[in-house]
Amino acid sequence: MVDSKSFALDWSSIKDAGLFALALYGAALSTFNLWQARKRDSRQIKVSMSTIMLTYTNGSVGRPHVQVEAVNVGHRPVSVTLITLERFDGTRIFNIAPSHDVGLANTRLPVSLSDGERAIWLMSYYDLGDCLLRHGSGSKENVTPICEDSTGQVYRGKPWEIDPREFLAVV
Repeated sequence: MVDSKSFALDWSSIKDAGLFALALYGAALSTFNLWQARKRDSRQIKVSMSTIMLTYTNGSVGRPHVQVEAVNVGHRPVSVTLITLERFDGTRIFNIAPSHDVGLANTRLPVSLSDGERAIWLMSYYDLGDCLLRHGSGSKENVTPICEDSTGQVYRGKPWEIDPREFLAVV
């Protein structure tokens, strides 16, 4: 024979545990949705660094250049004010001399980037190696591509290990 009081306590406990689990699930889902919405509405810039070399119609190849690319991967427009490289100690490298290679040009800053648009910054291997050697780097060091927006937020890419003497040798 089943006691009606013990059955009522058991059902009440099960009901309370079920409601508690449902409340936990709802709170977790709401937190996840809030996090997704904040991420979607925030400024998002992806910064990467690569090597580019121009190839000409006569078959010749131009000098190698470091290209830092900033791409707006978010839905919000972002105003980019700076694209450059940063040394391990936080100092930044600026290329004030334009490239003499035909077809290469840095994006004029500041620039507003919509979803999927990009801005680039170029510097020849030779100029980068020369800059690093003139400012005290005699061996390999890491440089990180960075981009700064109009609010002062800095976005960083993956660092490259660079030997300035090797970069000077590539002409």
